[in-house]
Amino acid sequence: MRKITLIILLLIYLTFNACVGNKKVTMQTTYSMLMIDTAHKFPLWTIIEDDNRIRSLIVLSEKDSSIYVLVEKDSVFEPIRSFVLDDNTKKYLFAEEMDKAGKSSYFNMMDSNTLLITANAQVFSVYDIQTGKMLHQQIMQNDDSVFISELPCNVKAGLFYDNNCGQLIFHPLITRDILLPDYPMLAGKNIYTGENQLYAMRMPKVKEFTGRYSNLEYDMLYCYAEGNYVAAWSNSQVIFSFNPSTQKIDSFYVKSKHYTPYPKQYDNLPPLDSRNSLELMQFKIHSMYYDYYNTALVYDKYRKVFYRYFSPAQKEKSKDGLKNDITTKLAGVTIFDKNFNYIGDYLSENQFFLYTANSVVTSKGICRLVKKFENEQFVGYEVVTIKFNY
Repeated sequence: MRKITLIILLLIYLTFNACVGNKKVTMQTTYSMLMIDTAHKFPLWTIIEDDNRIRSLIVLSEKDSSIYVLVEKDSVFEPIRSFVLDDNTKKYLFAEEMDKAGKSSYFNMMDSNTLLITANAQVFSVYDIQTGKMLHQQIMQNDDSVFISELPCNVKAGLFYDNNCGQLIFHPLITRDILLPDYPMLAGKNIYTGENQLYAMRMPKVKEFTGRYSNLEYDMLYCYAEGNYVAAWSNSQVIFSFNPSTQKIDSFYVKSKHYTPYPKQYDNLPPLDSRNSLELMQFKIHSMYYDYYNTALVYDKYRKVFYRYFSPAQKEKSKDGLKNDITTKLAGVTIFDKNFNYIGDYLSENQFFLYTANSVVTSKGICRLVKKFENEQFVGYEVVTIKFNY
């Protein structure tokens, strides 16, 4: 009798897991044009939705140093109002003499009506997007800007504003070859007081966790989900979920069916920072061409799922004997639910997936701002919305 019961329980378990994981994932894409000239190759932007799920695009136009609010109607975003930025914000957003000008600048919505602009990691400006009124501004001085100036300059999705603690959360610069269990992997800045806070995510020892070598400048991927800070390394399948209130951290192993561990010979390589620039560049290029690595981690609060984008490994030569490179790599996404249960993978030849760090999740799907065309008079963009079905 006991044996029969165990068999029944096993069948139930297998049936449940078959339903939860490894689902067939499909993708649909829609496009919405922008009726505005941003005059910028990489404009700052974000999207908000009202209670009726009507989407509004908030975008910076370098042409007149203004913030435009555009409302979507019939697959077109049309401008309804705009306001000019103050001189301090403009100075740091468009400062050509700064090496990182525009690269460490971000838009974050503090709520549905309040826009936080981080201008070159030096000026924090808070605007009311309905009236265009500046509500608050803080300018970093040389002695306290060091803490914030080490923001990863190419990770928009990794930054978020936490209303619970009133802080802008970001990832400070880390040494990739030193994985200390108490290293502060996240930090917060109170925009109004200037106070800084480090969050020491004490990572538990996880058998499957690897995070030493990567071709990416910054290994960490992270997002905000259901009150937790969720983090992952670019070359690992382990997810860490950190609760800032309780300081509790949990780990989950969510494996993509396309995951390939780094080659064993990497274990014998010297630390990245100890190699000369040529060796380091050669390693990065080779790893980028042929290794598996994750490129972004995004949480969808509407569907209660995570999207972990990845670039799968490939052989150095194709079946035809031709040399593979970055142009021949595939790209994909692993989907898992809010409880970190694997749902499925989507793989595509479209490398559009490799550049999903700069994205915004809406009720209609994941949005990206993509340049449609450019000429001497006009830079045309469109919002691409991607929805995964499973």
